[in-house]
Amino acid sequence: IKNSISITNSLAKSNLPVAEIVKPVDGSDYLQNGELYFVVTKRIKGSQLKCEDIFKNTNIAYQIGSNIAKLHNSLKTFDESDYKQADIFSDVESALPKVQNFVNLNDDFLKNFNIVYDKLPMQIIHRDINPSNMIFDKGEFKGFIDFDLTEVNIRIFDICYCATAILSECFNNSDIDKSKWLEIFDNLVKGYESITPLSEFEKQALPYVLYSIQIICIAYFSQFDKFDSLTKINIDMLKWVINKLKF
Repeated sequence: IKNSISITNSLAKSNLPVAEIVKPVDGSDYLQNGELYFVVTKRIKGSQLKCEDIFKNTNIAYQIGSNIAKLHNSLKTFDESDYKQADIFSDVESALPKVQNFVNLNDDFLKNFNIVYDKLPMQIIHRDINPSNMIFDKGEFKGFIDFDLTEVNIRIFDICYCATAILSECFNNSDIDKSKWLEIFDNLVKGYESITPLSEFEKQALPYVLYSIQIICIAYFSQFDKFDSLTKINIDMLKWVINKLKF
C-alpha cells in the first residue's frame, strides 16, 4: 500500500491520470484497523474497461499501448531499489516442468528465451494491467489504477500481460471472435511503439513472454482443486496462443 501510494502521488505530480490519494483528517495516507488497511482515492471519471469493448473496437488497444509507454517513461524516474525485483525467466523455468503434462513445449522454448532474456530492458512496471485496471470514458483513456503489484521487471511484461488478460476475460465467450485478439495484440505493440520503440530483442521475445505468463499461471492454479476451471481455461488459452503465435 505504501508503494502504491508513493507511485500514485508521484505520477499525479507528473500530470499522468491516476486515482489521487485523499488523506484522512489526521494527515496520514491510509487508515489501519488491525490487519486491515484502508485507502481513499479520488474517483477517475469513467468506467473500468471490459474485454468486450476492446474486441468490438480493436483501436482501443492502440490507446492502451501508447499509455503503457507513457506510464513506463514516468516510472523510469523512480528509484528501483524501493521495489521488488522480478525474474520471469527463472519463474517460467521452475514452472515449466509442472505444465509439460498439459502442453508440449520443447527444449527450444527455454533455450531461445534465455538467449534474448538478458538483453531485454528492465524497469519499474505496473505489473497488473488488465481491463478492470484501466479507466475509459466515452472511448477515451482516463487512467490506470491499482499499483499494488508494481515491481521491477522486463518492460514488455506489461504489454504481454495486458494482452493475455484481455484474451482470458473473453476466452470462453461464444459471442466474441477470438481471432481479433491478434489484431488487439498488434495494436498494443504499435501503440507502445508510437511513444517508445521496442528493441529487436524485445520483439523477438514477445511470444516467449506471452507463453511464460500462461505457464506460470497454469503451474500456480494447478496446485489447488478449487482452481480447476481456471487451470483448464489457461491451458486452453496457452494452446490457442501457441497455435496462433509460432516462435
